[in-house]
Amino acid sequence: MERLNLNRLIKRQMVIPMIVGVILLVVTEIWATNRLATYGLEISGLQQSKTAIILENQLLENEIAQKSSLLNIETSSKDLGFGKISNLEYIKPPNLAANF
Repeated sequence: MERLNLNRLIKRQMVIPMIVGVILLVVTEIWATNRLATYGLEISGLQQSKTAIILENQLLENEIAQKSSLLNIETSSKDLGFGKISNLEYIKPPNLAANF
Protein backbone atom coordinates (compact mmCIF):
# COMPACT_ATOMS: atom_id res chain seq x y z
CA MET A 1 0.00 0.00 0.00
CA GLU A 2 2.78 2.35 0.88
CA ARG A 3 4.51 1.55 -2.40
CA LEU A 4 1.31 2.45 -4.26
CA ASN A 5 1.13 5.80 -2.46
CA LEU A 6 4.77 6.40 -3.27
CA ASN A 7 4.12 5.73 -6.99
CA ARG A 8 1.16 8.13 -6.94
CA LEU A 9 3.27 10.76 -5.26
CA ILE A 10 6.04 10.37 -7.84
CA LYS A 11 3.53 10.54 -10.69
CA ARG A 12 1.94 13.63 -9.17
CA GLN A 13 5.35 15.24 -8.78
CA MET A 14 6.02 14.56 -12.47
CA VAL A 15 2.58 15.50 -13.79
CA ILE A 16 2.32 18.93 -12.14
CA PRO A 17 5.58 20.27 -13.62
CA MET A 18 4.59 18.81 -17.00
CA ILE A 19 1.22 20.59 -16.89
CA VAL A 20 2.91 23.85 -15.87
CA GLY A 21 5.43 23.38 -18.68
CA VAL A 22 2.71 22.76 -21.26
CA ILE A 23 0.80 25.82 -20.08
CA LEU A 24 3.97 27.93 -20.35
CA LEU A 25 4.62 26.61 -23.85
CA VAL A 26 1.06 27.41 -24.94
CA VAL A 27 1.28 30.95 -23.53
CA THR A 28 4.67 31.45 -25.21
CA GLU A 29 3.28 30.19 -28.53
CA ILE A 30 0.33 32.60 -28.34
CA TRP A 31 2.64 35.49 -27.48
CA ALA A 32 5.04 34.66 -30.34
CA THR A 33 2.17 34.41 -32.82
CA ASN A 34 0.83 37.77 -31.68
CA ARG A 35 4.27 39.42 -32.03
CA LEU A 36 4.79 37.97 -35.50
CA ALA A 37 1.40 39.29 -36.63
CA THR A 38 2.25 42.74 -35.25
CA TYR A 39 5.65 42.73 -36.95
CA GLY A 40 3.96 41.69 -40.19
CA LEU A 41 1.77 44.79 -40.09
CA GLU A 42 4.76 47.00 -39.35
CA ILE A 43 6.76 45.47 -42.21
CA SER A 44 3.83 45.96 -44.58
CA GLY A 45 3.61 49.64 -43.62
CA LEU A 46 7.35 50.09 -44.09
CA GLN A 47 7.21 48.46 -47.53
CA GLN A 48 4.44 50.85 -48.58
CA SER A 49 6.50 53.80 -47.35
CA LYS A 50 9.53 52.48 -49.25
CA THR A 51 7.50 52.19 -52.45
CA ALA A 52 6.21 55.77 -52.06
CA ILE A 53 9.72 57.10 -51.45
CA ILE A 54 11.13 55.25 -54.47
CA LEU A 55 8.39 56.72 -56.66
CA GLU A 56 9.04 60.23 -55.33
CA ASN A 57 12.77 59.75 -55.93
CA GLN A 58 12.15 58.77 -59.55
CA LEU A 59 9.95 61.83 -60.06
CA LEU A 60 12.63 64.10 -58.61
CA GLU A 61 15.33 62.50 -60.78
CA ASN A 62 13.18 63.13 -63.86
CA GLU A 63 12.68 66.76 -62.83
CA ILE A 64 16.42 67.21 -62.31
CA ALA A 65 17.12 65.70 -65.74
CA GLN A 66 14.62 68.05 -67.38
CA LYS A 67 15.90 71.17 -65.65
CA SER A 68 19.54 70.38 -66.31
CA SER A 69 19.12 69.64 -70.01
CA LEU A 70 21.19 71.86 -72.30
CA LEU A 71 18.16 73.09 -74.24
CA ASN A 72 16.44 74.21 -71.06
CA ILE A 73 19.60 75.93 -69.79
CA GLU A 74 20.05 77.71 -73.14
CA THR A 75 16.45 78.93 -73.13
CA SER A 76 16.72 80.12 -69.54
CA SER A 77 19.98 81.95 -70.23
CA LYS A 78 18.45 83.74 -73.25
CA ASP A 79 15.45 84.76 -71.12
CA LEU A 80 17.83 86.23 -68.56
CA GLY A 81 19.65 88.28 -71.21
CA PHE A 82 22.69 86.16 -71.77
CA GLY A 83 23.77 85.55 -75.35
CA LYS A 84 26.71 85.32 -77.70
CA ILE A 85 29.18 88.15 -77.45
CA SER A 86 29.56 90.14 -80.67
CA ASN A 87 32.51 92.34 -79.69
CA LEU A 88 34.79 91.44 -76.86
CA GLU A 89 36.38 94.19 -74.78
CA TYR A 90 39.22 93.61 -72.38
CA ILE A 91 39.79 95.86 -69.40
CA LYS A 92 43.40 96.29 -68.52
CA PRO A 93 44.08 96.56 -64.81
CA PRO A 94 46.07 99.58 -63.72
CA ASN A 95 49.72 98.97 -62.96
CA LEU A 96 49.64 99.66 -59.24
CA ALA A 97 53.16 98.47 -58.51
CA ALA A 98 54.64 101.06 -60.88
CA ASN A 99 52.93 103.93 -59.04
CA PHE A 100 54.89 103.41 -55.83
